[in-house]
Amino acid sequence: MSGFLIFLAGALCVLVVAFLYKNSTKWYEWLLGLGWYAWVVMGVSFVYSNYMGHHHKAAAVGMTFFGIIAIISAFVIVRVTGLIGKKTVKTGYKEAV
Repeated sequence: MSGFLIFLAGALCVLVVAFLYKNSTKWYEWLLGLGWYAWVVMGVSFVYSNYMGHHHKAAAVGMTFFGIIAIISAFVIVRVTGLIGKKTVKTGYKEAV
Protein backbone atom coordinates (compact mmCIF):
# COMPACT_ATOMS: atom_id res chain seq x y z
CA MET A 1 0.00 0.00 0.00
CA SER A 2 2.78 2.45 0.81
CA GLY A 3 4.40 1.76 -2.56
CA PHE A 4 1.17 2.79 -4.26
CA LEU A 5 1.07 6.01 -2.20
CA ILE A 6 4.65 6.80 -3.23
CA PHE A 7 3.65 6.26 -6.86
CA LEU A 8 0.66 8.60 -6.43
CA ALA A 9 2.89 11.23 -4.79
CA GLY A 10 5.25 11.08 -7.76
CA ALA A 11 2.39 11.34 -10.24
CA LEU A 12 0.98 14.31 -8.34
CA CYS A 13 4.41 15.95 -8.35
CA VAL A 14 4.63 15.59 -12.13
CA LEU A 15 1.14 17.08 -12.54
CA VAL A 16 1.94 20.04 -10.26
CA VAL A 17 5.20 20.78 -12.06
CA ALA A 18 3.55 20.45 -15.48
CA PHE A 19 0.74 22.78 -14.41
CA LEU A 20 3.17 25.35 -13.04
CA TYR A 21 5.47 25.11 -16.06
CA LYS A 22 2.55 25.79 -18.39
CA ASN A 23 0.71 28.46 -16.39
CA SER A 24 3.13 30.36 -14.17
CA THR A 25 6.00 32.69 -14.82
CA LYS A 26 6.59 34.26 -11.43
CA TRP A 27 8.64 32.77 -8.60
CA TYR A 28 5.91 33.11 -6.00
CA GLU A 29 3.53 31.03 -8.10
CA TRP A 30 6.08 28.22 -8.05
CA LEU A 31 6.50 28.67 -4.31
CA LEU A 32 2.73 28.47 -3.77
CA GLY A 33 2.46 25.35 -5.93
CA LEU A 34 5.31 23.55 -4.23
CA GLY A 35 3.97 24.56 -0.82
CA TRP A 36 0.58 23.11 -1.77
CA TYR A 37 2.22 19.89 -2.90
CA ALA A 38 4.16 19.62 0.38
CA TRP A 39 0.94 20.23 2.33
CA VAL A 40 -0.93 17.49 0.45
CA VAL A 41 1.93 15.01 0.91
CA MET A 42 2.08 15.79 4.64
CA GLY A 43 -1.67 15.33 4.90
CA VAL A 44 -1.65 11.98 3.14
CA SER A 45 1.28 10.87 5.28
CA PHE A 46 -0.51 11.93 8.48
CA VAL A 47 -3.75 10.19 7.57
CA TYR A 48 -1.99 7.01 6.40
CA SER A 49 0.17 6.70 9.51
CA ASN A 50 -2.81 7.25 11.81
CA TYR A 51 -4.94 4.68 10.02
CA MET A 52 -2.12 2.14 10.18
CA GLY A 53 -1.80 2.84 13.91
CA HIS A 54 -5.56 2.32 14.39
CA HIS A 55 -6.14 5.94 15.40
CA HIS A 56 -9.19 6.38 13.21
CA LYS A 57 -10.55 9.45 14.97
CA ALA A 58 -7.24 11.29 14.58
CA ALA A 59 -7.08 10.25 10.93
CA ALA A 60 -10.58 11.59 10.29
CA VAL A 61 -9.77 14.91 11.97
CA GLY A 62 -6.48 15.15 10.05
CA MET A 63 -8.23 14.34 6.79
CA THR A 64 -10.72 17.13 7.41
CA PHE A 65 -8.06 19.63 8.50
CA PHE A 66 -5.54 18.90 5.75
CA GLY A 67 -8.26 18.47 3.11
CA ILE A 68 -10.04 21.76 3.74
CA ILE A 69 -6.81 23.75 3.75
CA ALA A 70 -5.59 21.94 0.61
CA ILE A 71 -8.81 22.69 -1.28
CA ILE A 72 -8.88 26.35 -0.25
CA SER A 73 -5.21 26.86 -1.09
CA ALA A 74 -5.68 25.10 -4.44
CA PHE A 75 -8.37 27.63 -5.38
CA VAL A 76 -6.10 30.48 -4.30
CA ILE A 77 -3.21 29.13 -6.38
CA VAL A 78 -5.40 28.63 -9.45
CA ARG A 79 -6.73 32.16 -9.05
CA VAL A 80 -3.25 33.67 -8.60
CA THR A 81 -1.84 31.87 -11.63
CA GLY A 82 -4.73 33.16 -13.72
CA LEU A 83 -6.26 29.86 -14.73
CA ILE A 84 -9.60 31.11 -13.44
CA GLY A 85 -10.20 34.59 -14.74
CA LYS A 86 -12.42 36.71 -16.91
CA LYS A 87 -11.98 36.24 -20.64
CA THR A 88 -12.63 39.00 -23.10
CA VAL A 89 -15.12 38.41 -25.87
CA LYS A 90 -13.04 40.12 -28.56
CA THR A 91 -9.68 38.37 -28.21
CA GLY A 92 -10.46 35.36 -26.03
CA TYR A 93 -7.48 36.08 -23.79
CA LYS A 94 -7.68 36.68 -20.07
CA GLU A 95 -7.86 40.25 -18.86
CA ALA A 96 -4.97 41.67 -16.87
CA VAL A 97 -6.07 42.53 -13.37
